[in-house]
Amino acid sequence: MRIFRILPIIILLFIGKLQAQKMQMVVNGKDTFYIMEPLEGDKLYAKGDIKGAIKAYQKLMKKDPQNNSMYHNIACCFTKDGQYDSAFKYLNLDLQLDTFPNVYSDPDLLPLRYDGHWAAYSKKLMEGIKIKYSSKLKNFELAKMLWEMQAKDQAYYYEIDLADKKMGMNSPVSNALWTAKENFNRQNVETLDSIINASGWPKISEVGQLGSVTAFLIIQHSTLQLQLKYLPVIKSLCEAEEASWQSYAYMYDRVQTGLERPQLYGSQLKFNPETKKYELFPIEDEKNVNKRRAELGMQPLEDYLEHNGIKYVPVK
Repeated sequence: MRIFRILPIIILLFIGKLQAQKMQMVVNGKDTFYIMEPLEGDKLYAKGDIKGAIKAYQKLMKKDPQNNSMYHNIACCFTKDGQYDSAFKYLNLDLQLDTFPNVYSDPDLLPLRYDGHWAAYSKKLMEGIKIKYSSKLKNFELAKMLWEMQAKDQAYYYEIDLADKKMGMNSPVSNALWTAKENFNRQNVETLDSIINASGWPKISEVGQLGSVTAFLIIQHSTLQLQLKYLPVIKSLCEAEEASWQSYAYMYDRVQTGLERPQLYGSQLKFNPETKKYELFPIEDEKNVNKRRAELGMQPLEDYLEHNGIKYVPVK
């Protein structure tokens, strides 16, 4: 699904990709993020009602035929529904309106890569991307590789969430999906390791924000040993404006919680099996957490947690 958010906000706990009915731009420190209200199609998609979501998006598309995000979202739903020909139909309509690299990074569209229509469509898409982003990207082939890796990194979160809601945590379906996801993660780590050994950490100036964030995601979802290794690398790249400070905050908190220490930015959650709800890991100097978040361009903690279904009252 196509979303309009700064990437570090979408990632760590997943779970749903929303097209904005209303988008409020909030400028806070170094970055910009968006507060969004879901459309009817988004709500149906989140519930697993794919056919209902298709009808809702098509209805909206008739009212606003130039909204290419509708074409992308319908293509995602048709892919989920196994209707690949229809998915390519809407992706090509989307391509006529604009060109976005997130077709490669969207996990919903992963199955299309193995369809016979993919090669021709991908060639046309990359031709458009190279024209549109000629002044922003230096290494298109590496960027494309990273975009495709991000789709694997984000794969199955949607299905795992549905399985958890319908069958509870640790169901056989959920566990099988996590096993498949871990296989993707291992493949990504091996590929990224070879990339870094050959040419260093992917920089924003080389592969763009989307590609650079992918490298962070892969390490974020790897081992504590690799996270400790690359945390100072990410910090130095942030100081050179070649990586996202929000990525650094997420990685720093992940390392701290992995070492059983309090986090600093409040980005990491844990599942409480007794209450069956997610809750925050402990935060160091919690009364100043929003000040630290603002310094890195992150939204207030209460807004971040609201998106994850947690009501948070700031510490005075």
